[in-house]
Amino acid sequence: MAKCMNERPFRSEAPQITGIVSLTQKLQVHLNAADSDEVVQHAMSYGSPSIESVLRDLKERCCTEVLALPSIRKARTPLSQSSSARRTLR
Repeated sequence: MAKCMNERPFRSEAPQITGIVSLTQKLQVHLNAADSDEVVQHAMSYGSPSIESVLRDLKERCCTEVLALPSIRKARTPLSQSSSARRTLR
């Protein structure tokens, strides 16, 4: 019997977003277990939730401080070694 190559559940979001959502949830669980009142949210400069909407939500929750941790996608190869980057830079 043939086996399906992709048996993982379908996700409608990009893998990077799935990872950030998962990290956000795990960090919030960890802080809750430590009886912390910190709130963990993820936001994007593109897509949803937007940075503006998350900051508005935090303000409504009376948060007085925000710590932003940027999530930068690391390329697998340096830009100078990427064939598509070389074509673009020519």
